[in-house]
Amino acid sequence: MQPRQRKLFLSELRQRQLKGVLGEADDGYRIAFVDRRTSASIDADEVFIIDDASSVDACISSLSKGTAERLSPRPLNPARCEPETLARTTKAVRADWDGKFELREEKVAGDAITSAGLRPPQVGAVLASLAHWSVSDNPGTIVMPTGTGKTETMIALAAAVVVPRLLIVVPNDALRAQISEKFMSLGILPACRCLPEFVARPVVATLTRRPKSVEEVDQVFHAANVVVTTMNVAGQAASAVQQRMAELASHLFVDEAHHIGAKTWRRFRSYFSEAKVLQFTATPFRRDKVRVDGRHIYVRCP
Repeated sequence: MQPRQRKLFLSELRQRQLKGVLGEADDGYRIAFVDRRTSASIDADEVFIIDDASSVDACISSLSKGTAERLSPRPLNPARCEPETLARTTKAVRADWDGKFELREEKVAGDAITSAGLRPPQVGAVLASLAHWSVSDNPGTIVMPTGTGKTETMIALAAAVVVPRLLIVVPNDALRAQISEKFMSLGILPACRCLPEFVARPVVATLTRRPKSVEEVDQVFHAANVVVTTMNVAGQAASAVQQRMAELASHLFVDEAHHIGAKTWRRFRSYFSEAKVLQFTATPFRRDKVRVDGRHIYVRCP
């Protein structure tokens, strides 16, 4: 599937002391590229900082390296936004993702990468998951060794199927922060052209404390495309709260799934019978040497 991307007609941007490049699409959408932070008002829908915006050729060279930082409009702060604004934003993100994902595999010649893309384990896990979901609603287990890119695989899957709302459960705070940050930037997917560089970034909610009511769950989940939390937060919540999480999440990804044998993990997952559930782990066995449950749809040995 080829992504639908805007074609920009690039020209030099000169505005007093500010130099840059302006890209304008057929539909009038304007994207400006500058190579330094500025508070100047630029007549463009989006403004990005790149390494070199001194000329059109320099801009193209910088963009080909996949280095661009959004200067404006600034990302929304969910804590300061009205629920209606966030609901519109999450809907707009899903609409912008539709048809944009392209599964590209990295090509290597010797020690050099000749074409950017996902690594073979990531491609295999994505294809296995899509195949599994086409024939089964049962939980699937993906075994990928540490360092093969589990988080980018999760992002790729979310983009490939345009996940309505994804809940990710991890075992600790550090992993929660790491995965949240990766999803907010979409990881390597824009740089390796699996997604367009300027595709909308998802609204990511990091759930750091136990919701005390169904209303609190609604407030968080309706305002996000992706919710990331720990089992200590989600699994210790009241039954009604866990049930509501399951009702609002279309997909559940469990990272470090070798913990899934614990009673709390099993109980929490049991609420998600209507959701698509994937368990990610670097080892097919739990700490008690019992094989991680769920259908093992992809196993990549070290």
